[in-house]
Amino acid sequence: MTARDQDLIKTIAQLSILEEFDPIRTLNESFVLTSLPSLEQIGACFVTINLNNQLRGCIGSLEAHRSLYEDIVFNAKSAAFADPRFKPINFFEYQNLEYEISILSKTTQIDYTDMDDLRQKIRPNVDGVIIEFGNKSATFLPQVWEDLKYFDDFFISLAQKADLAPTILDDRPIIKTYQVDKF
Repeated sequence: MTARDQDLIKTIAQLSILEEFDPIRTLNESFVLTSLPSLEQIGACFVTINLNNQLRGCIGSLEAHRSLYEDIVFNAKSAAFADPRFKPINFFEYQNLEYEISILSKTTQIDYTDMDDLRQKIRPNVDGVIIEFGNKSATFLPQVWEDLKYFDDFFISLAQKADLAPTILDDRPIIKTYQVDKF
């Protein structure tokens, strides 16, 4: 994907949020898809928005189930207005947002025998990780490794995010990985 394509995708995220403040300004989907036809393919992404270098919203899809264009638009609006950790953004904040888009690969379930085996199969700074146990689940994008550099810290925080015990890996939850193209 070229830098121009990446800029266009960030603009899609930005303009989809702007539509909520100014309904007259709408995205021209046919123009966008003519400019970047790969967005018609089924794909999954996360949209992260920051304000003054602080997280302001992050919402995404783990599995591809709609066109990448639709996923970008939906997740951008959700990150701005529906992330349960934050109040919806206001127009003043909108004007100063920074955008990061992560296009996800397909997920792969990791078969592992014990913690040591899992440590060998997880690639810090490369793999995004999904943990599932019962009806609870959570994910961290690969970028989270920048803040949680150690395997134990990463998985304890991921377990907490899923509302699971910090020792959940002893119970052998389902672990899946994916990679991202982020820009």
